Amino acid sequence: MPTIDLIVAATDFSKASETAMTYAKSMALRYGAALRIVHVAEDVAAMYANVEGPVPDLEGLQQQAEQDDERELAKTVTREDRQILDVRPVMLSSAPVAAAIVEYARGQRAGLIVMGTHGRTGIARLLLGSVAEHVIRLADCPVLTVRTPADPSDEAVGVEERELAGVA
Repeated sequence: MPTIDLIVAATDFSKASETAMTYAKSMALRYGAALRIVHVAEDVAAMYANVEGPVPDLEGLQQQAEQDDERELAKTVTREDRQILDVRPVMLSSAPVAAAIVEYARGQRAGLIVMGTHGRTGIARLLLGSVAEHVIRLADCPVLTVRTPADPSDEAVGVEERELAGVA
């Protein structure tokens, strides 16, 4: 039976990631595995790639975004977590997100990747894509996805999906 010495848990700070983090911490404790909680910083320049007209200070915005993400990432590891787990938050800044997660896991020889999925289907999934789906396709190790149903009030969920879900 293969052993799991290192678990990589990816977070985007969403509810789905929080749910997945609970599983990742529990599994790390159960198997005595190290846990690396990774977040991939947004590429601010990519957000402004098609913007016409004056562009703000992208370097400054990128630094601010990464500082904000670092603070949020630090919150994912509690004092109790540090006492009972070999856990460390890790900030990544290369894009695309799925490739960055997979490359980090591969480089660390992770035995498992854990991540949340929003449970979007249909149009919302086509429009937004799925980082989890890309990680599953690219990863060398098993990937555990923890599904959190999409919130019907989520702006990303289209009207058609709300109707299919029976939410008016």
